[in-house]
Amino acid sequence: MTRVRVGLLCALVAASAGSAHAQGAQGESWYVAVDYLNVSTRGNDVHVGDVFTEHQTVSGTVSQTRLDYGVTFDPIVTKMSTDHSVMLSGGIRGPRWGFGIRGWRAVADGDATGSRSTTAPTATSQFVTGIRLWDNSIIPVTDQQDPSGISPVTFHADNRLEHLQVEVFGERRWTAGENFNLAARFGFARARTENTRSEGQTQHAFIVDTVAGGTSTLNNNITIDSESETKMNLTGPMLAIAGDTTFKRVRLDWLVSHAVLFGTAETTGTWTDIDNINEVTVTGGAQTVTTTVLDGVLPREQDERAVVPTLDLQLKASVRVVKGVSIGGGVFSSTSFGQPVAPTFVVPDDWTDVQGTGWRSQKRDITYAGWSIFAGFGF
Repeated sequence: MTRVRVGLLCALVAASAGSAHAQGAQGESWYVAVDYLNVSTRGNDVHVGDVFTEHQTVSGTVSQTRLDYGVTFDPIVTKMSTDHSVMLSGGIRGPRWGFGIRGWRAVADGDATGSRSTTAPTATSQFVTGIRLWDNSIIPVTDQQDPSGISPVTFHADNRLEHLQVEVFGERRWTAGENFNLAARFGFARARTENTRSEGQTQHAFIVDTVAGGTSTLNNNITIDSESETKMNLTGPMLAIAGDTTFKRVRLDWLVSHAVLFGTAETTGTWTDIDNINEVTVTGGAQTVTTTVLDGVLPREQDERAVVPTLDLQLKASVRVVKGVSIGGGVFSSTSFGQPVAPTFVVPDDWTDVQGTGWRSQKRDITYAGWSIFAGFGF
């Protein structure tokens, strides 16, 4: 994304440097543009965990034995999807002053799901396959019904990001003419961002034990989940430079816009660990059923002050179809620096607060970038 932004800046500089200074003033006019956006979101592809497999293999002879062991990891990543959205802009321009508004929205989703089972052991090899989430490699429980003797593990991860941004500005033209215009924009920007994420896994323990005079059968359905969310309404000053160049029926528009947004990030989170245990004991022809539910919850609710600088770049080329109507395409990039996102749960060692288990705030540089097809109207 850094190379994309640098390329856009170079194109904007080249466009302005290559345009001749035009003379004459323009009258007052209104303009409206509707852009269809194809937006990719970068910077929020989260590496939530891994599928891990521990393996041990014995080879050689009785007098010369070799043990090969290790752990392999297959990453679990919630990669953001591409969104199709709309940008609306419009305003009024006089010979030197003008006013306008611009707004756009982007939504991105990323998810990963699956189920993994441990390979059954052989005479020389044994394996353990599980899911690493929350910075912790959770060893699967015993399942005597599975050929490996170890429970299969089902996992899920989801990450959703919604962003809406609106800018209202005044415009002062430095250069005004029929073929070239250069203006400074000043006003304010408002952004609303919501980010939700969830991760979890399920296991099943099945153990049959021999007890005095009978058997004891244990079933335990284990569910471990975390869900978190961050909501923000941010507002702040905006300063931009905009220009356009016209050559016959072809027009080139460009924009460099910077804002600093202030507000509060409202963060919430809930981590749960549920064991639904059912134990059946049969002795002397009598059956006893015991049900136990273990429900552990670690919540989070916290408001954090947020300061988020943004940088928007836009380059558009259009062709006049008839008087007052043009169509074209362009490229677009908007970056939010240090944006708070949904917190993550961390279990660095033991499952205790003393060892550091708990929620962690997260900040990321997020870029929304893509291309557009648009129609412009002037009157």
